[in-house]
Amino acid sequence: MSATDTAACFHCGLPCTEERSWFALVDGQQRSVCCPGCQAVAEAIAQGGLSAYYWSRTRFAAPAKQPAAQTDLRIYDRPEVQAGFVQALGAQLRETTLILEGITCAACVWLTERHLAAVPGVLETQINYATRR
Repeated sequence: MSATDTAACFHCGLPCTEERSWFALVDGQQRSVCCPGCQAVAEAIAQGGLSAYYWSRTRFAAPAKQPAAQTDLRIYDRPEVQAGFVQALGAQLRETTLILEGITCAACVWLTERHLAAVPGVLETQINYATRR
């Protein structure tokens, strides 16, 4: 691929204009992607058995906004912090409601629910697109 090529990234739809080529293996086929980040995400989706996401989407997602300065997320493991958003339903069972920023389409909901459901210890996930919770 030369710098003048303008193939669209299979994952995000941005142009693939770099001199260096990146590819993601999705359903046994090499797909052109624009960067190592899209390569990693596309392969994670495929390896997670979630490649139906690509075949059911109707458009590319809007570009992500740059996040604010990232804080140490381990703070959310502290019981005094969890007290504000985690409810105990038993000795080993917890429930939480979170606000999810960046949910732009039903594919975001589907993909996020599938990834969360694959996390050990997660029994159920339900995302409400309208409320972003």
